[in-house]
Amino acid sequence: MIKYLIFIPVILVSYLSGCMPQFGDTSGADVYTSDFFVDNFSYFSSENWITLNRTENFSSLKPENVIVSNGFLIFRNPQNTTDSGGLLSSYKFKTGYFSSIVNTPSNIVYEMRLLEDITTSRISMKIKTLNDISIVICSIQTSLTNIYMTNTQIISNFNTLSILVTRYNVEFRLNNTILFTYDQGFSGNFNLELLSYLEELNTEIFDRLVYVDEFSYSKY
Repeated sequence: MIKYLIFIPVILVSYLSGCMPQFGDTSGADVYTSDFFVDNFSYFSSENWITLNRTENFSSLKPENVIVSNGFLIFRNPQNTTDSGGLLSSYKFKTGYFSSIVNTPSNIVYEMRLLEDITTSRISMKIKTLNDISIVICSIQTSLTNIYMTNTQIISNFNTLSILVTRYNVEFRLNNTILFTYDQGFSGNFNLELLSYLEELNTEIFDRLVYVDEFSYSKY
């Protein structure tokens, strides 16, 4: 269920700053073995997530810009900065269906990224809003291919980004509509990242907040 947006005052932004930094490597992590995983962000679970502390494009991802409040995971781009935030899953996931529900302000990217452990292939889906037009980019990067598909739509405030990964193909969906299918599959386990960042130097005089309503996974 989509929840109501509630203004988050600046005083709330620092309580996750004690989380350990991480650089996208969970080589020693356990593989998630249950068939389903759902986080509706009623609280921050350090068992499930690690805050990122690294540079991504034009942004410095910092733990203090990751907030969980009022049933939302929030990535904060503070005023007059290019900083933002991101998470890495504490588990590796098998092939399956990955989905997140997100609201993005203008000129900031939200990305759901899968990194396969055996080939270092990258599968990602990101969304960026410009003047009420949302640009969705689906991409697959392997040692042999580099594929990008861009789709531009006028869509709702909250949108569901989904990636289905199987041994036979990869399918990208926006609000349950198939955008693109890649006719090769994957068989490894995946590190998962949820992150937000700037692709250009466009700071604002106010905080920009990316709201993630829910993340879910189901094994395929």
